[in-house]
Amino acid sequence: MMSGKITPPEPAPHKCEGRPLAEGFPRATIWTCDDCGKKFVIVHGSQYNEPYSAWRGLTDKTKNGYEP
Repeated sequence: MMSGKITPPEPAPHKCEGRPLAEGFPRATIWTCDDCGKKFVIVHGSQYNEPYSAWRGLTDKTKNGYEP
């Protein structure tokens, strides 16, 4: 038997999956990941005069549904 230490690889980071499409939900709607408890909020904005709705991580700056 060889001397030494076996180090397993780091597990892959958790990726929250299963968020519904953001379109159709009102601004500031919150979704919580069942696996890790991380919260996401729907923000509305526009880019190049095109409106969009998207999920963003819930922070003090995004809690009202606006991009920081």
